Amino acid sequence: MRNSQSRPIGDDECVSDAVMEAVAAASEQSPMALPPLGDSVDMEFVDQLFVPSTTIRSIRFSYAGHDIVLARDQIRVH
Repeated sequence: MRNSQSRPIGDDECVSDAVMEAVAAASEQSPMALPPLGDSVDMEFVDQLFVPSTTIRSIRFSYAGHDIVLARDQIRVH
C-alpha cells in the first residue's frame, strides 16, 4: 500500500538519506529494498542545490514509483 508522506529535512541531515527514508515510509518497505537513488536523480547535484546560498525553492523527480518534491526544509512523497 502506498501512502503520501511529508516530513521535514533536518538541518544536519543528508538530503539523499532523507529521501530514501521518506520513500521507504511511504511505500512501507525497507530503504534497502528500494532501487538505487542515483539511478533516478544525481543526489550529489541535489545536495549542492540545497545549500543556503542557492535560490532554488524546490525540485520534483520520480523515484521508485513515487513523485518526490524536495523543498529546502521538507520532502513530499506522492
